[in-house]
Amino acid sequence: PLVNAVLQPLYNNGRPIRDQTKLDKLARVLKSYGMSNRQTWMVLHKWAKQKTREEDRLHIEQWAKPFAKDLRGWCRAYYSETFENPTTATNKPVQVPYEKLKSCVEQADITKVSSILSSSGWPVDTDFAEIVPAVLNLYLMHEPWKNAKKMLVELSAHSTFWNENPAKTPVQNFHLLSVLRR
Repeated sequence: PLVNAVLQPLYNNGRPIRDQTKLDKLARVLKSYGMSNRQTWMVLHKWAKQKTREEDRLHIEQWAKPFAKDLRGWCRAYYSETFENPTTATNKPVQVPYEKLKSCVEQADITKVSSILSSSGWPVDTDFAEIVPAVLNLYLMHEPWKNAKKMLVELSAHSTFWNENPAKTPVQNFHLLSVLRR
């Protein structure tokens, strides 16, 4: 039923774009509806098996596209991408020095500050008491709440540094009030 109701009509009506084949386009459409790469591969693999059985029963003139060999070829091409773990080394984020973050905060460049914190997190040698109030103010004034909340969550992960002595916390009551007012 899935083949007749969804896959075959999508394949017949789909036009490939750029360097994609019709099957690539079909897979992209399926993924856009929330199917994972694995599920998409499994669906097309089952379709290839079904097409093979159909083609064994019919004469070659009666075969409908996509042919079983095309489906098997697509499955073969995407097998390793779908099921095998990537062997390439993962790129670790480059740690930005604290001085770079500090200079961006002093310049009130929220774009750079946000970029540094979202891509590589807080620098290892961060002086939280010195920089957090200014960063918090920048985020509350210029960033959407979603980004401000994300920064606060990352900041809370570093709270073990000042949990031993609450007086050393970089976030004071008036900072919390400004967060609540937002």
